[in-house]
Amino acid sequence: MKKLACLLFVVVCCSLKSVSAQEVPQKYRTALKLNLAAAADEISFPTIRLALEYAMSRRVSLSGELGYQFYSIEGYAADPGFAKEKGIKANIELRRYARRSRSGNIYPSLAGFYTGLNFLYAQNRRNFTAYYYKKSSSEEYTDRFYARKTITGLNFVLGYQLLVSYPTSLKPGKTRKSERLLLDLYGSLGPAYRNNKNYNREYNAASDSLLRSRHPNVFDGIRNSYLEENSHVTFRPALGIRIGYRL
Repeated sequence: MKKLACLLFVVVCCSLKSVSAQEVPQKYRTALKLNLAAAADEISFPTIRLALEYAMSRRVSLSGELGYQFYSIEGYAADPGFAKEKGIKANIELRRYARRSRSGNIYPSLAGFYTGLNFLYAQNRRNFTAYYYKKSSSEEYTDRFYARKTITGLNFVLGYQLLVSYPTSLKPGKTRKSERLLLDLYGSLGPAYRNNKNYNREYNAASDSLLRSRHPNVFDGIRNSYLEENSHVTFRPALGIRIGYRL
């Protein structure tokens, strides 16, 4: 599946060059962006993600994003040498931008409010430590295991991509919009098919009970979600921000 994710990204990059000869030339048609929120994504898993967006027309663009996990935020929670943590995320997004702002100004290329459809694929493997006791006794156990999760989904996306303004004088209010630097703010929601599998796990939900942390945190909830070995459809909300550069 990793090969499929990489292939999807390559297809997008190749499609960016297929320009219709009937389109009116634009000054900037391509933007390269870094996903800032993905680098500290503890809910899913952290990745360094780059996106390439291409304006196929004045209002329609195609974007491909690829991310890879180079590190783990909560790796301290389990033996780091137990299993190598790794993950990959990829998505393809078709966008349609609004032509004018509420004030009537025409948005420049690759800027303004937009709606879109996003097809995503994600896969990762993570280390976990579970503390539990047998229901038939009070003896406590420690279980170190790793889990593998894959997700495929289709999201509806709503966002706003704007050209960054910067000060041109020490006097307040003196600013100018950059011609190239972008900020991409977005939110998405849609169905996703999720598959969880555990490996080298001794904890058994039928006969064992997990010990609760004295101070429950996000990591406890993530660990418990990975302990649920199943395949089902869920709805996944997401918020993010990208910084980009128009080429």
